[in-house]
Amino acid sequence: MKNSIKQLAQLEVQMGSSLNLSAREWNQFSLAMTQVASSFEAFARKNLPKGKISVSLHLCGKAKIRSLNREFRKKDKITDVLSFQMQDNARELKVWPLPQNHLGDVFICREVAISQAREFKISEQDEWIHLAVHGLLHLCGFDHEISAKEEAIMQKHEKQIIDTISKKRKQRK
Repeated sequence: MKNSIKQLAQLEVQMGSSLNLSAREWNQFSLAMTQVASSFEAFARKNLPKGKISVSLHLCGKAKIRSLNREFRKKDKITDVLSFQMQDNARELKVWPLPQNHLGDVFICREVAISQAREFKISEQDEWIHLAVHGLLHLCGFDHEISAKEEAIMQKHEKQIIDTISKKRKQRK
C-alpha cells in the first residue's frame, strides 16, 4: 500500500493505492495527482465556498472498482472512475458546515485508465489526470448524467482545469 499527502493553501489531497505499484508508477501517479491538486485548488477558490477542503484520490484495481460500483451504484461492472461525495452539492453552498471539509473520495481503476490511454493514444498520466478531474467535479456536485446542459457545463470545467495543467507542464519543459 502506498500513501502520500499533498497540502496546498486551501486544499489537502490524500493519495493512496492498495496496488503493488513500482516506484516509477507510483511517482508518475503522485506527480499527476499533485498537478491536478494545484489546478483544482484554483478552480475551488473560484467555485466553492471559502475555507479548507480535503479530497482523497485512490488508484485501485478492477476488483475494487467493480465491488464499489456494485455496492454503491448497484451496477455489477467495472468502470474507469467513481466519486463518493461527502458534501451534497458543494458548488451550491454559501459556507462550509465545518472548518475542515472533506469533499469525498475518487477511485480510479488503473487497468481501465491504462486501456483508455492506449485507446485515446495519450499517456497514462494524461488519462489519470482526466479521470481525477472528472471525479473531483462530481464531488463538487456536477453531474453529466442529469442533462445535456449540465454535461456541457461539466465538460467546460474539465477542459479549463486540464488546459491549466497542460500549460503548467509545458512551462516546466
